[in-house]
Amino acid sequence: MANLEGKLSQYGTVVMYTEANRYLEALNGKLSEGIGTTLSAVGSYLSKYEVVDDLRGRLAEEWRLTQPPGSDIDANTFETILPLLSPDKSVIEILANNPSEYETLEAYMNNLADNIKGSFDPTLKDSFETSGSMSSTVYPIPQSSEKDPRRGGRLIVFEEFTKSVKDWLINNAILYGFTLYEDYGLYYVGFDEVKSLLTSNQKVVDLVNKFQAIPFLAGDIKLKADAVQKAKDPGVFNKDNCPLVWIEGWDTPAEYAGGAISPIKVGSKVSMNASVRERIWPIINSSAYKSKYTKGHRMIALVYVIKEGYHPDTRSYRTNNPGNIGNTDSGANVNIATLEDGMKKLMDYFGNRASGAGGTGRWAFGPQKISPNFSNEIHKAAANYNRPNGCLPGYRGNYQGELGYFTKVYATGARVGNGGISKVATIFGINGFPNVNGNTKLSDLLSFNNNSPINLG
Repeated sequence: MANLEGKLSQYGTVVMYTEANRYLEALNGKLSEGIGTTLSAVGSYLSKYEVVDDLRGRLAEEWRLTQPPGSDIDANTFETILPLLSPDKSVIEILANNPSEYETLEAYMNNLADNIKGSFDPTLKDSFETSGSMSSTVYPIPQSSEKDPRRGGRLIVFEEFTKSVKDWLINNAILYGFTLYEDYGLYYVGFDEVKSLLTSNQKVVDLVNKFQAIPFLAGDIKLKADAVQKAKDPGVFNKDNCPLVWIEGWDTPAEYAGGAISPIKVGSKVSMNASVRERIWPIINSSAYKSKYTKGHRMIALVYVIKEGYHPDTRSYRTNNPGNIGNTDSGANVNIATLEDGMKKLMDYFGNRASGAGGTGRWAFGPQKISPNFSNEIHKAAANYNRPNGCLPGYRGNYQGELGYFTKVYATGARVGNGGISKVATIFGINGFPNVNGNTKLSDLLSFNNNSPINLG
């Protein structure tokens, strides 16, 4: 087998060709947009030990205590194998304790997989040859040793496809570098390889049928070679690759564009770095601020200074703009003369957003929307944002000063995350204002006041 070092990655229990993952994410985004569902891969494996364990787990109950007819081993060898058929002892444990016993078990399972397929439940399928210019030997899974097609990481296995999903995949999977593998898998060919191969409509048909026992009729395959040649690379993310999704209201969805989004978490860490403690905290707790602003007003401002990462290496620090008001993802900055002026700008900003005072454009109370988009900043730092890409959903609703809308306009990352709201919910909960969520009004937060000091927990 070819050397796969550095080419495979593990995503949960799924092992696949590393570059295939981003194409699968792109495919799932369009599949969700097209028919409202996505594909979830089932577990796969990296080593022959795992396929032996898979075969052992599928052995029919009646053949766990006796030999199936036709198994070519003697009674003494079967007595050695018998206790190894119990799943109570892992294959790796057997290998570690007695390598020769493992080798006997592997040979036995491979023999059954090759020659006595009915000893498994369900019965293993036979391999078969496909026809056409791209014919192949198709080995159903699991198969013994190197014959298992999952071994190279290009086959991604799912539960059996529904008819609507299968119909969509027949005419779309190739545009993402995949082709169907029977009724339960996608085989990653590669986007560039697909474009190189498919120079005629007949070759499109042949690739769609490469791993099919019963070929699809040419008339069922609407995809043409011309469309393949004109297709943009979906693995290079940009706005065109993002699923067009509108969220009604201001709550962040649980999942979007191939990635889960953590819910609002009360208890999210709220702590000050040295710069915030030494420069911002004294202002927030000054007698002037205490007399002019409520405790809630001061707390939410503090949260956003912390969230913006105020310290000497950041532009919020360098521009005396601790809330990054007007400092955009494009790199444009608003420089302020003094830190005190920057803090006043932040406090006024919250006050205006809460009351709707002078609210025009996106800050006017009433019907509002945030259009679906793509963030280069998030895409480049996807791991930091815990996102697979820079895609952003759209939001629309009747804005009346809700925290959910505010956070999503204030910071692009909030459209695919709940970190900001989590910090607000945590600090307000600690200080006596529980159950903050995306529908909580800024005016209610800024009206909150009591005589106790701000407690960060």
